[in-house]
Amino acid sequence: MHPCLLVDELVLHIIGFLVEGFPSESARPNATRDIARFARTCKSFTDPALDVLWRTQGAVSPLIMCLPCDVWKRDLSNKIHFVREPSADDWAMLQRYSHRIRGFTGPKALGLPILDDDILRTIFSRELFHRLFPSLDSLDFTVMTTAIVALPLVPNVLSERLVRLTFMIPREQDPDAIRYVLGTIPESAPSLQALKIDSFAPSSGFELSDHQVPYLRALSLGFKLRISSNSLFRLMQLQHLQVLSLNLPDNSDIALDQSSPSAFRTLQRVKVAARSLDQCSNLISSISSCALREVSISYDTQAPNTVLHTFFQGLGRMQGRSSVLDTLIVKHNIQLTSSSDPPFIVFPSTLAPLLACCRLRILNLINLGTLDLDDAFMRQAALAWPALEELRMCSLAWSNSHRLTLSSIRELVSQCPHLARLHMAIDARILPEEDTDIASPESQSPSLDMLNVRNSQIENPRAVAEYLKAIVPGLRTLNVESEIDTLRMWRVVQDLMKGT
Repeated sequence: MHPCLLVDELVLHIIGFLVEGFPSESARPNATRDIARFARTCKSFTDPALDVLWRTQGAVSPLIMCLPCDVWKRDLSNKIHFVREPSADDWAMLQRYSHRIRGFTGPKALGLPILDDDILRTIFSRELFHRLFPSLDSLDFTVMTTAIVALPLVPNVLSERLVRLTFMIPREQDPDAIRYVLGTIPESAPSLQALKIDSFAPSSGFELSDHQVPYLRALSLGFKLRISSNSLFRLMQLQHLQVLSLNLPDNSDIALDQSSPSAFRTLQRVKVAARSLDQCSNLISSISSCALREVSISYDTQAPNTVLHTFFQGLGRMQGRSSVLDTLIVKHNIQLTSSSDPPFIVFPSTLAPLLACCRLRILNLINLGTLDLDDAFMRQAALAWPALEELRMCSLAWSNSHRLTLSSIRELVSQCPHLARLHMAIDARILPEEDTDIASPESQSPSLDMLNVRNSQIENPRAVAEYLKAIVPGLRTLNVESEIDTLRMWRVVQDLMKGT
């Protein structure tokens, strides 16, 4: 054997090629089998290969099945139970593998046996857990057990080495028990960098611990957890927070009024859900970070033009503060009463402040109302957003008024060379005037891969197909969301573009 193969770092690098050769999750079992064969090749390869095999697990059952066969059994429901209590020697044997595990994380391993709750409580008892998993730094309880079992076990697994933690709050749980679990996190896991908490049941005024986790960089709270105003104010003061996902309280303005000029000063990505867009505007305006690159907003109550304009103005001003803002997603969550509300018509002047966001790569405007835009506005937009890769201009589903035409598509693909995905309804009954430059390379887009014309009206499928073939020759997917008669004509366009 060549001496270089005795260096573990080089062997790990070689094993990395095996893993990279199977990048998809579906192909991962093949990579696992190859690494297992590698581990059996010679003793020099065994430890590095086992480190890779065990580094990340999506279940605890493979580890338990490494215990002697007389310790456990699997019943007809594919559940593992202990036949006898494992001895100290049994646990010591298991440590040969368990000490290599760095994380129990998703995606959840499917098809594997599940563990009896008593086994999980044994494994995750405080003393045994830290002895078995001295290298563990990431733990996702949602891939291993039910929320009812997992929540009381959270305090047992906390340690100074833990940096990522995910757990679920069960549907019925004592509020004092939840407060206790949340209170133990800052004290017992001071190095925590990523925390994700979800819930089966809605919770209003969800309170985080009074004590901060000083190095927290990512916090995600499920959409059923509506954070309290006091907790929101404490989050604003975190010095390292980069990623934030939460549901605003109804009275969030109380906390925002107390915000300081240094609020959210390191934030890079924010995803916010709220009752109204006004609340989101107040939160966005409180962000002082110059590194903010992604804003995702969803709200329940339809917002009139004045509120939308104010919100977009705030984003336009933020562009001057953050030179990397490139992703904006704004979505109105359609309620049962939305179809009976007065029509919310969004005019070009309402969206005009967004033209200042010149670095946008992704812009999604979904269900804000009826987007009453015209070709002149889209011409300005195409010039303002040359870096666009994805654009979704989606009116409410029952909106039938479209002033945009095929000319808007041409403007976008000619001015935005990286545009790959476009969702936009047009009036395809209006055909552009004869254009001698339509077939020129400057008017074409080799990058546009998917076009969704939603409920666009059409009368002459052949003419539309010829125009689209001229400006987007590389188009592979054309989607339509319309009634049957209009859908048939767009299918003719699809067939003609495919040459069938």
